[in-house]
Amino acid sequence: MNTPLPKLCGGLVLALFVLAGGDAMARTVKGVKVTDQIYMATDMSRTFLVVTPEGNVVIDTTTRDSAPRHYEVLRGMSSAPVKYILLTHAHEDHVGGVHLWKEEGTEVIAQRRFVEYMHYRERLAGFFQYRNEGQFLAPPREVKSKGNFAAEIPTTILFDDKYEFEFGGLTFKMMHTPGETWDHATVWIPELKAAFIGDNYYSSFPNIAALRGAPPRFALDYVNSIDIVLALDPELVLVAHAPPLVGTEEIQSKLGDYRDAIEYVHDATVRGLNEGKDVFTVMNEVKLPERFEIDESYGGVAWSVRGIYHGYAGWFDGEPATLLSESPDVKIRELVELAGGVDAVVRRAEELEDEGDLILSLNMADAALAMDPNHPGALAVRVSLLTELGRNEKNFNARSWIGYHRRQAAKRLAAQE
Repeated sequence: MNTPLPKLCGGLVLALFVLAGGDAMARTVKGVKVTDQIYMATDMSRTFLVVTPEGNVVIDTTTRDSAPRHYEVLRGMSSAPVKYILLTHAHEDHVGGVHLWKEEGTEVIAQRRFVEYMHYRERLAGFFQYRNEGQFLAPPREVKSKGNFAAEIPTTILFDDKYEFEFGGLTFKMMHTPGETWDHATVWIPELKAAFIGDNYYSSFPNIAALRGAPPRFALDYVNSIDIVLALDPELVLVAHAPPLVGTEEIQSKLGDYRDAIEYVHDATVRGLNEGKDVFTVMNEVKLPERFEIDESYGGVAWSVRGIYHGYAGWFDGEPATLLSESPDVKIRELVELAGGVDAVVRRAEELEDEGDLILSLNMADAALAMDPNHPGALAVRVSLLTELGRNEKNFNARSWIGYHRRQAAKRLAAQE
């Protein structure tokens, strides 16, 4: 290693702020010389530049908002032509800058299901605008889907399981390694003992069940894909949202633990399914053993349990009422009436808040709001509760959603005054 690597503070937290177009990050884009031939621009995610005597290879291109700054930083390190752009997967924070780097004759390579994922993103453009507003503080704007198969596809070469080429004295091997997405790929450069593994490793438990909405992520895909990387015996692993892993010992230890933790949660969830337990029971029972020093600052074990559970079992919980199209609010409204009406339920919510039972209090406030969406007392309790819950929440995604709904409730409350 030639240059000390930057230590990212809450890597994914910063990452997702920029995905929302956070201007503050404009001052923090850094260009880092990782090795004599590998450079990276870093803020919320990474753009990697591999320099060869015959030209450059770019691996991933960050978001559309961040890409111009990444491009400027890395072009200052090498202005040689870009012959290849290699994409680990179709998330916006990896493909947003392709248009800046692509020159005449540049090949853009991704796994074949990249196209399917790009269409998926475009198909649900309006849905993701709402979800990105809640999770990433994205500015509200009207976004409409252009159609089922209307995404702009930047790739020129697609591969199934493997794709390999030689360029500038290096061998570039791309392998299908699904995990974070179904199209996910790893780039392996054997001469440099370097593997670029995109989002298949975080400095947090993985986001197997993405709150913003995403196709099902199969836990065993992560396990198998990490095994593929470990079998390469790399000395350098470069990822999108955390500092590189350096040295075989660190890589085998951290990636190995990451794989084992995912497999542990998967297997424990499957046991719960086979024992006939409901999803909430399993969510509360499955905990990571202390031997795994993996935090939950981005993904969460309980959410992953739910994602794995429903990924296997589907949405039906076996109860007849679930077969009907009526919202659960039907029974909630009846129970509120039986409890004495909205005001009585709000008073109970206030009592529970005073007693410190914030979760039950929030449920009571929500029950009241199911009857009267603009009840000032219920909205006031909801704002107060979400303020307190957000203050104590360590997970970025949970904190974002709590904050989003606190702001929404505060707006509705202000409109009643």
